[in-house]
Amino acid sequence: MSSWVSHLPEDMSFERVEGQGMNEAELLANTRLHRFWVQDLNKSQHLPHKDGTFDAVLISLAIQYLERPKEIIQEIARVLAPGGLLIVTFSKHSYGEKAVAGWLRRTAEKRLDLVKSMLQTAGFEDIETVLTHELGDENVSTLSDPFYAIVGVKRENTDLRTEALEDLPTHDSLAFQTLSQAEDSVEDGSSSDLLETWANAYEVMAKEAMDLGIPRKAIPKLEPPLTRTSVIEARDLLSGIIQSRMCSNL
Repeated sequence: MSSWVSHLPEDMSFERVEGQGMNEAELLANTRLHRFWVQDLNKSQHLPHKDGTFDAVLISLAIQYLERPKEIIQEIARVLAPGGLLIVTFSKHSYGEKAVAGWLRRTAEKRLDLVKSMLQTAGFEDIETVLTHELGDENVSTLSDPFYAIVGVKRENTDLRTEALEDLPTHDSLAFQTLSQAEDSVEDGSSSDLLETWANAYEVMAKEAMDLGIPRKAIPKLEPPLTRTSVIEARDLLSGIIQSRMCSNL
């Protein structure tokens, strides 16, 4: 995950460095990248790479902005070669209006615990923590922000897609599954009966969201005319809101 800088050591060279970001102009300015792609990971968590593509992946100062971090870490595990490294770094500060609410409410220690639990669930081992400050000293006045890093190694010969996720929040409502399964089988301009079924399923999902404490006014509305695209977009938006709320309750 990158922008105009990759935070890689200047004295280290790499055979190939690829970066994902949100801003093409910033990625073009990054001289360390051999290749880049633009992708909003809060909308799509699938990475456009084959299994075992990379030897190492770095999430640099970005984990706090991911609405579905566990899915991203699972995808990273997929594209890492066995024995590959995942390094997750963050500091004390973040853009509050963009960071996930649950992240902002956590102390540094609880943030570290959260990231470590996600790596463990995704099948990483030998997980280490690197600190520039002792926990509890984050408010000491220094010239630099407290810096934290979690490093994990992908286990050998592990099918990470079958790992259990009991320790992390999920949202597997019947309504969500119904919409997901139908998504690839119907073209836009779907029949009115099917669209009505989808709309009803979305309302069930909306009720589940309210049961989690999400205000009705925060739930995306299905506006007429109803189409396959509009239902899917509303579902994806609501799914992100639900995941954010569930992560905030960890």
